[in-house]
Amino acid sequence: MKLLLLLPFICCYSIADAQSRRGVSSGTFNVLHYGARANGFSDDSKAFMAAWKVACAASGNVKLRIPRRKYLVGPVKFNGPCRKVHSITVYMQGYLKASTDLRKYVEGDDWIQFGHVDKLTLTGGGTFDGQGAVSWPFNRCPRKKNCRVLPTSIKFLATTDTVVRRVKSLNSKFFHVAVGRATYMCESAASPAVQGMESVLGMYCPYISCPSQAPSRVKISDIFFRDIRGTSATPVAVTLKCSRGAPCRNVNLYNVHLRYTGGAAATAECWNVKARYSGIQMPAPCH
Repeated sequence: MKLLLLLPFICCYSIADAQSRRGVSSGTFNVLHYGARANGFSDDSKAFMAAWKVACAASGNVKLRIPRRKYLVGPVKFNGPCRKVHSITVYMQGYLKASTDLRKYVEGDDWIQFGHVDKLTLTGGGTFDGQGAVSWPFNRCPRKKNCRVLPTSIKFLATTDTVVRRVKSLNSKFFHVAVGRATYMCESAASPAVQGMESVLGMYCPYISCPSQAPSRVKISDIFFRDIRGTSATPVAVTLKCSRGAPCRNVNLYNVHLRYTGGAAATAECWNVKARYSGIQMPAPCH
């Protein structure tokens, strides 16, 4: 019985390696076909990376599919460049659970990272559960300078024409989403947020105090947030922080509805960004 279960697993990886070596044309790549057990407690990180490796080496319009099941993953880095891919869609229908073992996150690691990928779409109605409750007691940065910054749930680094729609982020260890050197659109992201909507757009200091230093020159532009819903555990539910050395351009918020769980009205804070607002805005826009 053990042999019968093991053979398909080995075959999947040999097929993945062969496809990655020769390259394949556009198509759909299912993480279940690359060894994901999808039981919610076995680490499926290697299977996710194997599927991504083949998808990124393909050509044309590519889809990475994560079916409706529970997966324990992370940290994982979906990095490019995917040189022959015209567009890549991560169709995430599943329920992803982050590892709660902080030893797996080396310094600077986040949970899910998309890097150096163009024309990326993240969609599918699935859920990213950072399982942050176990880690929150270890966040000593508000009280201590020499501390370890907890992982962000989803990070986009050096991506162009990125679209995020119909995904949910729960219980992040730190931030839900961080954006660096990207053009980005976020749509219909229902998120019962731990810290509200605090996208890091170029400037952030998580420590109790930070030394004065030259501002970042990283340019962030063309950011769209649409239909953002959820709750915030802090009164400041929306924070947009950009560098004074390279203020953010063309940041757009449409239909943002975030409620502070403490009962008082939620607020918003902005640094070095002139945002455009339309539709429902809770909290009220900052100018």
